[in-house]
Amino acid sequence: MKILKKFVCLLLCVCTCLTFTACECSSENGDYADFYYFNTQITVQVNSKTLSDSTKDKISALLKELDDGYKISNQNSLTYKFNSLSVGGSMQISDFEQKVFEDCLNFYSYSEKKFNPAVLPLSELWQFYPSYPVQNFTPPTLDSINQVLNSGILDFENAFTIADGVLTKLTNAKIDFGGIIKGYAVDKVGQILEHDGYTDGYVNAGGSSLRILDADGLGIIHPRKDGQIINVTKRLKDISVSTSGDYQRFYQVENQRYSHIIDTLSGMPMNTGVQSATVLCPDASFADALSTALCLCEYSDSNNQLTDLCQKILQTYPDAWIFVALEKGSQKIVLTNKTVNQDFTLLDQTYQVVNI
Repeated sequence: MKILKKFVCLLLCVCTCLTFTACECSSENGDYADFYYFNTQITVQVNSKTLSDSTKDKISALLKELDDGYKISNQNSLTYKFNSLSVGGSMQISDFEQKVFEDCLNFYSYSEKKFNPAVLPLSELWQFYPSYPVQNFTPPTLDSINQVLNSGILDFENAFTIADGVLTKLTNAKIDFGGIIKGYAVDKVGQILEHDGYTDGYVNAGGSSLRILDADGLGIIHPRKDGQIINVTKRLKDISVSTSGDYQRFYQVENQRYSHIIDTLSGMPMNTGVQSATVLCPDASFADALSTALCLCEYSDSNNQLTDLCQKILQTYPDAWIFVALEKGSQKIVLTNKTVNQDFTLLDQTYQVVNI
């Protein structure tokens, strides 16, 4: 019963993008552990047996290593060291650090520059970093936005080279891996759990990035009001989940919402009508990057960026699940490749399901 109470508390009290709608956590043999890294709570839930101290220690050590290694403000992190390099400066990087850069470069190209780790100068300009929220927020001027856009520092593709484990900085770009590092974390924690013999449960990093070993269902939080917008009714196994949206961190000025998800092509926060995007697929880092990219895609009769990117994702992962909540004028839509009342239930009937 103690574990069941913990689950209810997590479900009801933590402001998350994703919640589990059903699970076996009432089992007397189930267990959970909470960690705090990446400025968020990370919950590891297993349903079949007790989490061992050695497993919890390995998880904590991994999360600390990733948090310390990619935090913008940590002077020993890869991110801080890269951002501090002068143009032409070099540094030695590990195989995993090289993989992060290469993965991000692939996602940058795959999403046609909508996922862009070089967004940090715009995040600073829009006052989402180094501190958020700020009092008396006012949007930056168009001139200041254009100055950043025209500087070349947002071009992630040409910001660096890597050769023989040496990273060389080519521009004054400043990067932020915050949009992807939790994906690596939940997948790696999932690997630890599987290695140690845990076959069910999940890893929940702040509700926006999850790794599911085995769970009965998933709820997707409503982007505009309390509760859920979608309840996935199928059993989910060995899959990662990411949700991005305009409702977690934003400023509201004169009925205009300015989200922390910023388009590096326009310099403006997301304003496409997309409210949230959820991707379920085998790779959490891919899901993190592409859920962000989907938020920046246009959806109209004349511009089908959103549908095109969804179809591209499904070509890469045919078994992926995609849910995008958006609003265009008076029309509210959930765009998905799944079947309503078969794979999921729509809990807000003001939205219309449109299949990809």
